Amino acid sequence: AGLADVDAITLAMSRQSQQGVLEASAAGLAITIAVVANTMVKGALALIMGRRGFGRPLALVFTAAIAVGVTAAVALHLG
Repeated sequence: AGLADVDAITLAMSRQSQQGVLEASAAGLAITIAVVANTMVKGALALIMGRRGFGRPLALVFTAAIAVGVTAAVALHLG
């Protein structure tokens, strides 16, 4: 569930990286973007469909996970 099927994107980016079509850092960034989009959709669903006691804590955890993931991906991509 989400905007993208993360498994398919992970496999496609891994193959392209192995074949030399795409740099590993770009593949990692693409996978991170897919995971973030997927997590955001799931968090929105939790907020909309879940009760306040369920959606809010989950959204906070997802926000922290997204921040860490994006920071790590950008650092690896730039470094």
